[in-house]
Amino acid sequence: MKFLAIDGGTAESACLLMKDDAHEVMKVEYHAILPNDAVIRIIEEHWKLLVIEEVAHMGMPVGRDVFETVRWCGRFEQVARSKGGDVVYIPRNRIKINLCGNARAKDPHIRQALIDRYGGNDKAIGGKKCPDCTGKGWRGRSHEPCNECNGSGWKSKKGALYGITSHSWSALAVAVTYLDEIRTPA
Repeated sequence: MKFLAIDGGTAESACLLMKDDAHEVMKVEYHAILPNDAVIRIIEEHWKLLVIEEVAHMGMPVGRDVFETVRWCGRFEQVARSKGGDVVYIPRNRIKINLCGNARAKDPHIRQALIDRYGGNDKAIGGKKCPDCTGKGWRGRSHEPCNECNGSGWKSKKGALYGITSHSWSALAVAVTYLDEIRTPA
């Protein structure tokens, strides 16, 4: 099963393509922060299942940005449904409880829970440059291949979460929570 997880925004949204095989680890196939118009085009062309982080009321006054984000999420849903797709909304509180076991968790806690789920910093993120050749793959004037990294330039290979930044972490949290919920029915 493949689906697109989205953390909506006012002008740009984080998109994350998740592939799940019940026998394998959840795999991130693609992630990016894109202009909302580009997200609409992606949904039009490819996706039958969207999982979107739901904007929830937190008891405080909100500004124009929140309403603009809600409007874009509605547009994403409209496009998906017009193509016969399904849309699932997951509120932030469910994500916090699923990943951290506490509704008061903050973004850094969620990020660390995701990294731990994928094997810790070295395995999940990886991508450490070789200290000997500083990531070039060669040393010296004659450009001989580096012995430490065998010419790759990397001390450790890139992990499954390498390159994920800012709002893409939220999209990943939405995707993982969705998969956890469908795997363990209530």
